[in-house]
Amino acid sequence: MPTAIHRQVEAARRGELERVVARMLSGWAVLGDPQITRGYCLLLPDPVVRDLNALTGDERRQFAQESLGGDWSSSGQTRSSLTDKVIHR
Repeated sequence: MPTAIHRQVEAARRGELERVVARMLSGWAVLGDPQITRGYCLLLPDPVVRDLNALTGDERRQFAQESLGGDWSSSGQTRSSLTDKVIHR
């Protein structure tokens, strides 16, 4: 059964999700909706999985590292350029 996350990931793949900040190795960095705190972002996993345990060890490490902001280089951008994109939207 498709969830809101499934629908958002599909829209991101089609280039239709306006809140996309960057494509990461493990998913999509997107602006949170609503913006609880200015610049609030989420990492939506792609492919969508039931939970983190469904990922392999390497996939889980990559997702955790990217979601914690440890390595955004896979997006081809620096953390500061991503921050600028978020702030200026």
